[in-house]
Amino acid sequence: MNILYRILCTACIIAAIATPALAETDGGATFSGIYTSDWGRIMLVQDGDKVLGVYAGQYQGSIEGKIQDGKLHYRWQQLNGERGRGWFALSDGGLTGKWGSRNSEDDGGDWNATLESRPDGGKGPFFGRWQTAWGRVALLHLGSHVMGLYNGQFKGVIIGSVEGKTLKFEWIQTGEKGRGYFTLNEGDNAFSGKWGSGDSDSDGGDWNGTKSGD
Repeated sequence: MNILYRILCTACIIAAIATPALAETDGGATFSGIYTSDWGRIMLVQDGDKVLGVYAGQYQGSIEGKIQDGKLHYRWQQLNGERGRGWFALSDGGLTGKWGSRNSEDDGGDWNATLESRPDGGKGPFFGRWQTAWGRVALLHLGSHVMGLYNGQFKGVIIGSVEGKTLKFEWIQTGEKGRGYFTLNEGDNAFSGKWGSGDSDSDGGDWNGTKSGD
């Protein structure tokens, strides 16, 4: 969470308030997209030679990296504190790659992924970091899809989709999960929402947030 939160604060990654088009590699392809892998679902957002990502499955964490010579070399960090490195390369059907612990890029084995979708429309208004009563929330918003992490008294992942100005999501943390929704205000700089346990999206109470940076 800390890596994703710090990277979302960096002005060179998100240089403008307006939603930009998705950046491409020199070959015209982009790492931006939603992928399915043996380690769960991955969302990557590329801006120039920088890439941010979130993965959620058996483990949840963030990816932050840079493209060099056609490969994405990244650092990963999980909500449980584990961290390491790895690399991805674009393939016809998605990604091929490796992951490693600590300073190794490959001692953990293969990390391959199949492209699920590559949404149009660039980064959406939920993209960024938000301050809430439940701690910091960092969200990636690509097309109508959102994935993110929250870090405070509790730590977990958010996965959802946007309809209009409302994000409807599932939250998952160790041993628990539920649903919720966030609705943006007119300025897209705050949201009001609710969260619930199990199949409810509101029985837990309010979950409101204010945008604290891109």
